[in-house]
Amino acid sequence: MILETHTAAQTLKAVAICDRANWLLQRGATLTPPDPAPFTWDESRACVHFLNITAEGTSITEAISNWIAAALKKTPRRATDGRPICPFNGQPPIGAMPGQRQS
Repeated sequence: MILETHTAAQTLKAVAICDRANWLLQRGATLTPPDPAPFTWDESRACVHFLNITAEGTSITEAISNWIAAALKKTPRRATDGRPICPFNGQPPIGAMPGQRQS
C-alpha cells in the first residue's frame, strides 16, 4: 500500500495539471469542490480523498497538489540517502544463491 501510494503520487505529479482531476476520478478518488456560497469555513474548501489520504485546498487544483505532497511525505525513506524504502533492496531474486551471478 505504501509503495502504491508513492507510485500514484509520482505518476500524478507527472500528469498535466489540467488532467489531474480526471486521472484521480478514473482511479476512484473522491473530489469535493468548494461550495460557491459557503455558510461555514469548511464549505469553502475543496477536498481530495484517495488511497486513505485526504487533502484540502481552496481549489481542486490546490487540493490535488496538497494530496501529492501528503502522499510523498507519508512514504517511508531510508536514513542514508532519503530514497523510498523498497522491500527488495539488497535481496537476491527468488531461487538465486547469494553471491551468484545472474545472467
